[in-house]
Amino acid sequence: MNALELGDVLRELNAGESADAHEEYRRLLSLEKLDGGQLKKLSSLMKSLGKTADGVKEDAQLLARVEGLQNHIEAGRGVDSGLCKSSLEVADSHAATRAGILQLEAKHAAVCNVNASLFNRRQAATGAIRDLNELRSSHKELLSHIPRQTDADLA
Repeated sequence: MNALELGDVLRELNAGESADAHEEYRRLLSLEKLDGGQLKKLSSLMKSLGKTADGVKEDAQLLARVEGLQNHIEAGRGVDSGLCKSSLEVADSHAATRAGILQLEAKHAAVCNVNASLFNRRQAATGAIRDLNELRSSHKELLSHIPRQTDADLA
């Protein structure tokens, strides 16, 4: 093996070791708690990867953020069909709600119309009592046969 081939082999070995070191580093950072041996390994990896304590803290935060993003992505997998179905149900529910509101509004309008009609009849009767009593007062002899009326007579 010549020097050029040996250099290529060493680079490949170093690249493999570096990849292994990064993999172990990521694994250790993902653990919630490290025992003594794991702490020693992390310290050794920090040195070999050129990491500072602040750098390790930033890497741990980054890995936690990535995990959270991956969890969101995973939670979103396969929801499209349910979302389509749910959207159709929302539209159906809205249509049914609107139809129900229109029906209630029509019923309310009918009740209001009955109430308005009864109120108008009551007002007309009250006005008629007032007018009749005024006529009785101004034409006592001619209208003496008609009894005096009050609003209580409408009950």
